[in-house]
Amino acid sequence: MPTPEGLPLLSQSHAPHGVRLLNPLTGQLTDLPPFATLLTPEQLNDRQGDKEFLVRGVAVADDSTVAICLTFHRGLAIAKPGDERWTSVSFDHRLRLYSTLSFAGRIYCASAEGTMTLEISSDQPLRLLMAAKMATTPHYFMAMTDSLHLVDNGGELLLRHRMIRADGGHKLKRRCAASLTPVESLSGRAVFVGSSRSVSLPASMCSSSIRGDTVYVGFDCDEKGKIDGYHVGDGTTQPSRLTKHTWRFRPWTLADCLSWCI
Repeated sequence: MPTPEGLPLLSQSHAPHGVRLLNPLTGQLTDLPPFATLLTPEQLNDRQGDKEFLVRGVAVADDSTVAICLTFHRGLAIAKPGDERWTSVSFDHRLRLYSTLSFAGRIYCASAEGTMTLEISSDQPLRLLMAAKMATTPHYFMAMTDSLHLVDNGGELLLRHRMIRADGGHKLKRRCAASLTPVESLSGRAVFVGSSRSVSLPASMCSSSIRGDTVYVGFDCDEKGKIDGYHVGDGTTQPSRLTKHTWRFRPWTLADCLSWCI
């Protein structure tokens, strides 16, 4: 799983599942505690496979604190280089975390109730605090199919709500800013969103195939076979040009390549 900055988090496939953060440009490896330190002795004995260590999100704060969001118990844990073990963050596990992002030196998580931030203090337990609360939980939010994605849009924190409906229709909800108010522009940027990672780029730095104020869908999203992107200004969608039998092998544009990478 890569961080939003593009640093891959690597884990050994065998116990105790050592963890390293890789800088792909310099080759530098930073050691972190093994994933096995998150489990109790009973959990270690009862483990079946390695599903416990599927990572949904990774974020790095300015003080070199690494936060991981794990699938198996929707848990959140942090560690720094040199620590002997991961430290779990206590929160109500009925609160499902959909996205983890480092922004302005802090670590944020998205939930259906709002955007939360990780409070790290030397004299208090780790806590998740509400940074921007939803006025009301959307009545149309479906935990089994909907997802939320935090995006650093060039210094602006955005929250994207992705909806997939059971009737086969694929819809994209307009992004929301940190104040959780709908926006009609992405400041001319293009946002690439996968199921667990998002990247925002100035469209002016890209090729003519990439349109500003547009959300492009990652290849790990089910709706990629129907649409390539969603323009937030006028609500139009770009139909997908990819076919079921060739999309894995033939990216045709820079937008396709970035959608694949995300």
